[in-house]
Amino acid sequence: MASSVTARSGPIFISYRREDTAWAVSSLFDQLVGHFGESQVLRDVDSIEPGEDFVAAITDAVARCDVLLVLIGSRWLRSTDSEGLPSLSSPSDFVRLEIETALARPDALVIPVLVDGAEMPRPSELPSSLRPLFDRQAFQLRNGSRERDGERLINVLEEIFADLDKILPEERASAPEPSAAPEQISQSVAGLSQIEDRLFRRLTL
Repeated sequence: MASSVTARSGPIFISYRREDTAWAVSSLFDQLVGHFGESQVLRDVDSIEPGEDFVAAITDAVARCDVLLVLIGSRWLRSTDSEGLPSLSSPSDFVRLEIETALARPDALVIPVLVDGAEMPRPSELPSSLRPLFDRQAFQLRNGSRERDGERLINVLEEIFADLDKILPEERASAPEPSAAPEQISQSVAGLSQIEDRLFRRLTL
């Protein structure tokens, strides 16, 4: 049964490379949809209509999300494009676009999800625009405990959604636009910092 998530909460977006974390995205997507509802969980394959501009659709979806889950497996950094160059080195790489869009927002949380013991990429291994990802507290997801780990992540996300609705006034319907009043954006950033502190404690239990 889907949870009664407040209508003000934005979607959860799952960023992943299919060849790197296929089982993880499938399992986690099903668990999140089963709890939060289909409209609250987005990923590239199932969330984009035929004929849509893929890049525009991805960036728009990420721009509306409250939480971006970045699934990182052992081959995440080693992914290459058609010319054999590292995928992340291209500004048009979809995974890079997803993460950059979320990191640029002052009121979105980015959570790295390390799959089956994968290690967090070092800043020197990332494009400069993605290096803030290294400072985000990561969550561990393992195949052997996928159900338990997924339930634990759901509990964390429930707390995040509850906290996010307290960042801005009661009428909050979306993230502040760049043109928003400085005090509104400042309030959002301060509130998000508090949530990140609690998230760190929660994920390290």
